[in-house]
Order: sequence, then C-alpha cells, then structure tokens
Amino acid sequence: VLYLFLTHVHSDHDAGLIERILSGLRTRIVTTRIIFESFLRKLEAITGFPKEQIEEWLDFYEVEPLKKTRLPGFERTRFTFDYSLHSIPSGRFRLTCPDHQGRERVI
Repeated sequence: VLYLFLTHVHSDHDAGLIERILSGLRTRIVTTRIIFESFLRKLEAITGFPKEQIEEWLDFYEVEPLKKTRLPGFERTRFTFDYSLHSIPSGRFRLTCPDHQGRERVI
C-alpha cells in the first residue's frame, strides 16, 4: 500500500488502518487536516498513546479541498478531494489521468 486515502473516521473505514499502524507498518495517509486531526484524537483515545507519538508513525499528506494534487510516484495522475454530506467530516476524491491521446480520463 503506497498511500491510504482516509475519507472519514468511522470504524468501518479506519479499523484496518489502526491495526496497520499498531503493527509497526509506516503508513502514508492522504486526507484533509480536519479529518487527520479527528483520526489522531480517536487513535489517542483508543490506544492511550499521545498524539505526538502517533504522528511519528505516520506520513501525513495534507490535501486542500477542490485543489488538484499529485502524489509522488504517480506523475500523470491527479486527484481532487472535496467534502461530502455525512454526519462527521467526510470526503470523497476524484482521480484524473490523461490517456494515450492526451484526453483526461476520470475515475
């Protein structure tokens, strides 16, 4: 897993991530500052580890909503993150990549 896109911190979306982090696997998390801070508070409450220590185990890639972003290793692919309607801060993302003829393809 090169990057993990964290859309929100309900347990059905982050349970595997918590296990991965606690097993010692360094993890690159892509999300907004608001969602990342919520995740850190949750992990701090669950594990008892201080937030500062948890941050040392992660690589946080902050994204700005509605701004096209490129991640290292994916030179032609861009993604755009924006917020969606949900009971807690939650996001969705859109991937774009040019095809062989230069037309933008969207996922």
